[in-house]
Amino acid sequence: MVDSAHYGVSGVHIFKNDTAVLIVGSEVQATYHSHHALQVSIALDKPFHLRWETNNDSTKGADFNGVIIRPDQKHSLDGKGGKQALLLIDPEHTCAEQLTTKWLGEKVVAPFPVTLPALLIEKLTKDPSAEFHESNPITTLLDALLPGTASLAPMDNRVRSALNYLQSQTDKNISASELSNEVHLSESRLAHLFKQQVGIPVRRYLMWLRLMDAIECAFAGNSLTDAAAHAGFSDSSHFSRTFQAMFGIQPSLVIQHSQFIQVP
Repeated sequence: MVDSAHYGVSGVHIFKNDTAVLIVGSEVQATYHSHHALQVSIALDKPFHLRWETNNDSTKGADFNGVIIRPDQKHSLDGKGGKQALLLIDPEHTCAEQLTTKWLGEKVVAPFPVTLPALLIEKLTKDPSAEFHESNPITTLLDALLPGTASLAPMDNRVRSALNYLQSQTDKNISASELSNEVHLSESRLAHLFKQQVGIPVRRYLMWLRLMDAIECAFAGNSLTDAAAHAGFSDSSHFSRTFQAMFGIQPSLVIQHSQFIQVP
C-alpha cells in the first residue's frame, strides 16, 4: 500500500517515453511516502536532503547530489530551495534492473559516485524544452548513469509490429491472445520476445501507455474524469490511485504549472 504524499513542484517540465518519466522542477518537496517506480534524484544546483526507512525500520538521513532509491522504499525529500531532476522508471524495465545492479546492489538507497557531465546539468537547469530540442533527455541521462551498458537486442519485426499495434489503439485493454494473433506468434513466444527486446512485460507496457494517455489527455485541457475514461480507467479515482502508486505524486499536481513533452 502506498502512503499518502504531498509533492510541491513549480516551474516543472515533464518528459516521458515508453517506460520512464523525467520531472525537472525549480524545487521538489515530498513528504514521507513510497511508490513503485525506481527513482533517480539529481541535484542541479545544490544538495537536497533525503530521509529513508532502513531494512530494520529505523530511519536515516543525508544530503545528496545524486541518489538512486529502490522501488517501494519509504522516503521523503527536501529540496532545500534548490532545483532537482527526478527520473522515475518502471522497475520491471531492463534499464531499471541495470541501474539497480550497478548502483544499489542490496541497498535500498545509494548515491551514485559519478559526476554527471556539466553540459547535461546545464541543459537540465536551463529551459529543458528548448535545450533538448534535438535530443532525448531521458536517454541522455541514462547513458550518463549506465556508460558502456549493452543495449537491448535488435528489434524483431514482429515485436515492432506489436508495438505499433498497441500504440495505435485508442482502447489499450488488449488481451494477450488478441495481440499474439495480430503478429502471428504464440502468447508465450511473444511474451518472451517482448520482454527481451522492449525491456518490459507486455502487461506492464500497456499499463504505462494507459497512464501516459491519460496524462496527455489531461494536458490537452480535459478533466481528469474524461482523461481517465479516455485511457480505459474505471474512473478518475482509479487513474489517480494507479498513477500515485507508480510515481508517488498525484496527477493533478503534475498537471498544474507543468509543461509535458513526449520524447522518443
